[in-house]
Amino acid sequence: MVVVKRRYNGVWRVLGSGGVSAVPLPPTNVQADVSTPEQATVSWTAPTDTGGSPLTGYTVSFTRLSDSLSDTKSVGSGAVSTTILNLAAGEIYTFTVHASNLNGASSESLPVQALITDAGAFVMPIAATVGPRSAPNRTITAAQALTELRSTGYLSRATVTGTFGLAASDGLNWVIEDCRFEGGSTYAIRGYTSGGAFTGTQAQRPVFRYCEILGAAAHSGGTSSSSACVYGHDMIFDHIDVHGGIDGVKVGYRFEIRHSWVHDMDHPSGTHCDAIQITSGTDSILIGNRIDAYIGYSSDGSQVPDGGTANAALQTGAVTDSISALWEHNWFAGGHYTIRGVNGDVRVDYTFRNNRFLRNGTSVALDLTNLPPNRYGATYGGVTTDEIWENNVWDDTDEPIT
Repeated sequence: MVVVKRRYNGVWRVLGSGGVSAVPLPPTNVQADVSTPEQATVSWTAPTDTGGSPLTGYTVSFTRLSDSLSDTKSVGSGAVSTTILNLAAGEIYTFTVHASNLNGASSESLPVQALITDAGAFVMPIAATVGPRSAPNRTITAAQALTELRSTGYLSRATVTGTFGLAASDGLNWVIEDCRFEGGSTYAIRGYTSGGAFTGTQAQRPVFRYCEILGAAAHSGGTSSSSACVYGHDMIFDHIDVHGGIDGVKVGYRFEIRHSWVHDMDHPSGTHCDAIQITSGTDSILIGNRIDAYIGYSSDGSQVPDGGTANAALQTGAVTDSISALWEHNWFAGGHYTIRGVNGDVRVDYTFRNNRFLRNGTSVALDLTNLPPNRYGATYGGVTTDEIWENNVWDDTDEPIT
């Protein structure tokens, strides 16, 4: 049998006998509504080109990100949405849709990712819900912490001093919880940016749970500085308390942070302070976090911190490579502009969904709770040409942020 292919609008399609008819183009505008717990309503727009014969149906494919467990659901040709039940709450799923006719199935649609909700699952982080649940009871160096983890895969209730650096086979299935990391002049935690890339799967990434991660300004009496509290790739952070770095978190590849609080930047003279900063890195997930972009420290004494706004809660700038990240169910406050982008850079692919912008920000270091929501505006620069921006609102009124 001869298989004939032809390219239509940038998509290769298999043609029927004689090259007369073909499979459809894929559906477009795929969206996933996850407002109801433990389910997703996936919708799409029918293809404009059905390949020369009527559609016979659609197939929705869905894959759980954490373990790649996949399944499908088929619906009739007249459908433009379907609801998928019994999904795992707290998990990220990727959804795609294929259209079919008598000649076969289209290529898959562009994927959309969504976090499956649970009733009451998202509560704004506060001091009582982040950081160590039990106070650390010993102090060790970063080198000593690595030695212990390489032996046992587990670390708890330790204050770790210096830069905790992960490389290559470090971190496979490691769990680090109820610890305090006190950063040096570079970072408190640095993951896989030197010494070799992470060698495991996404499911094997190291997990930091209920930890406090401090830049030097927050533990040195305010006289030393750290470039950032956290920097790197292939790490998972859950219920962590991050503060005291010039930048809070520098996100790289396959980076995940959930239910955490980033606050109180350090602002020595001439520095550029962001709560979250991304210049490159794909497949990152930031869910259920609270991000307060305010100045709580000035390690060189060049100013008296008064809770002024930092540069941004999210800064995407000086882009060096492709970026993709899912931002969902976060709380944002502060920054000159809270979300600051790089208008029109096609390398950047963000999804912002169900985030809430606070009218008043907080500095824990200064014990201030009535800080302005931003200096100039909630957004600036157009984050990306490929941006998905859905249901992002002011927290007090549900007024849309556009």
